[in-house]
Amino acid sequence: MRAEEERLCFGCSKANPEGLRMSIWRQGEEVWGELVTSAHHQGFPGHVHGGVIAAALDEAMGWAVYHKGYLAATAHLDVKYRAPLNVGERARVRARVVKARGRRIMVQAVMEDASGRGVAEGWALFLRPPPGAPT
Repeated sequence: MRAEEERLCFGCSKANPEGLRMSIWRQGEEVWGELVTSAHHQGFPGHVHGGVIAAALDEAMGWAVYHKGYLAATAHLDVKYRAPLNVGERARVRARVVKARGRRIMVQAVMEDASGRGVAEGWALFLRPPPGAPT
């Protein structure tokens, strides 16, 4: 991937003005991410759109997969929404690889608001490319 394409990552790039601009770091076996939502992320008035929440979970899970040394892409994402997230609020996501076998990698993530209240949970299946596939 070219440097200018990496700069535009919707989830983690600080240079993408339309993105989530998440900070990502690793702590032990988990990956943590933090973001501050804006009016651009609104769905229902005053609340962050569910797709934005799903994207933040997916971003953290992707980094969890990457930090385990795998090259893989999201094949299936399941999100359970627990509570609304207010526009302008800081949120934190943590993710971890639960199981890796063959091409399949199972990942779990949780999002909390600034008070620690659970906003959403995500589970995803990431797939590694088949042998011989271009990467």
